[in-house]
Parts: sequence; C-alpha cells; structure tokens
Amino acid sequence: MIQSRIVLHFPGFEPLDAEAHRQRYKRSAAQASAVWRAQFNVDNLTLDAQGAHFSVDAHAEGWAARSQIHVFDHNALISTMRAEPLWMQIAKGFKAGSDVVWQGGAWGYFRHAWRFGLFFLFPFLFLAAGIALAVNIAAIPSAIDLSSWWLLLSVPAGYLVFRHGVIPFSERYHVLHLLADWRLAVAVAENRQEVDAIIERAAGEAAAALEGPADEILVTSHSMGANFAISVIARLLEKS
Repeated sequence: MIQSRIVLHFPGFEPLDAEAHRQRYKRSAAQASAVWRAQFNVDNLTLDAQGAHFSVDAHAEGWAARSQIHVFDHNALISTMRAEPLWMQIAKGFKAGSDVVWQGGAWGYFRHAWRFGLFFLFPFLFLAAGIALAVNIAAIPSAIDLSSWWLLLSVPAGYLVFRHGVIPFSERYHVLHLLADWRLAVAVAENRQEVDAIIERAAGEAAAALEGPADEILVTSHSMGANFAISVIARLLEKS
C-alpha cells in the first residue's frame, strides 16, 4: 500500500502562484473528503531549495498516506507579459499568432482537432473585429463626406470605443490572457532563453525534491504545464 508519495505538479497557463494553487487544492480536498469519506490535512506552503511545496496527510479507515506536492508554476512569466502596455500585448500576441500559422501549428489544429483551431482563432478574430469597429467609427466623416474637421471627434471616439468598450468586454472572455498563452506557446516551441531558465530552475528544484524517500512518484500537469513537465523530466534524465 502506498504510504508516501512525491508529486511534481506543473499547472497550466493560469494567473495563479503556488499559494493560490495550494488554496485551490485545499478547497478541492474539502469537497473530496465528503465524497470519499476521508480526511485531508493540507499544510502551509514552504519555499526552499525544493521550490514551492506543501504536504497533504490523508487518511480513512484502513489506510493513510502522506503526499509532498511540489508546484512548478510559471505565474511570474504570465504576470510579466500581462503587465506590458496594452498595445504591446496586442502586437506581440498577433506576432505569436502569425508564428503559429507560419510554423504549421494552426494547420495541424484544423487538420486533427478543428475545435481547437477555432479556439486558436478566437482571440485574434475578437480583437480584429474590435479594431475594425474602432476604425469604422473613426472613418465616419470620410464615409459620409463630412468636413475633415469632424475627424477630431471621430478618431478619439473610435479609440475610446476600443479602449474602454472592446477591451473591458474582452476580459470576460480572457482575450488578452489567450494572446499571452500563444506567446508562451511559441516561446516554448522555440526554446527561448526565458523558458529555458524556468526549465533549468524547475529541474534543479525537482532533483532536490526527488532526493526524499517515497513509495510513489507522480508527475502531473495541465494544458501548457505539460510542455514544462516533459522538458523538466527530460532535463533530469539528461543529468542523471
């Protein structure tokens, strides 16, 4: 029977740090407790040479297990991208989208999973429609042969509609977050320096975590985290 385990968890592209993931786990554990008739004691987060981790003591009639869960989030990178000026986020997002198309990823999505292809297109089409709306508002004087002086009103109006109408509405659908997601996807595919630094640091922390005794070792990931999980495990195997 498994009595101890080490879990290396790589979350997806979410604006959550390790503590936020721990709190989410604690809420889920409380719900699971009622379903499985088990008790889950979730400890506080620890930050050390093993990275960010917390322990979970679970027990029920006839069994008990202690899990050490290590969270390898990339929230710092997400926060950096989302803190950039709006126009930079949009420009870099569209550049990443063109890279996905140019490198063949977009065609693969539609060939093998067309719904994911639509997911890929969504943020770009959303913003393109918003930009088109703003441009059309700005161009109203020209369209109806008004004096060019009216552009002094229509151009700011187009900007205000986009900046204070389209963009706030886009947050409901996480459009800018999705742009950042595709930026990171391209960065991972190209093994850029900032991504390699995350992988190298995570590999060192994972190696330290795996020095402890355990009956079982689990590697879990979600969405974008799978790319980091595979890369970190590969880095560990290279060094072993």
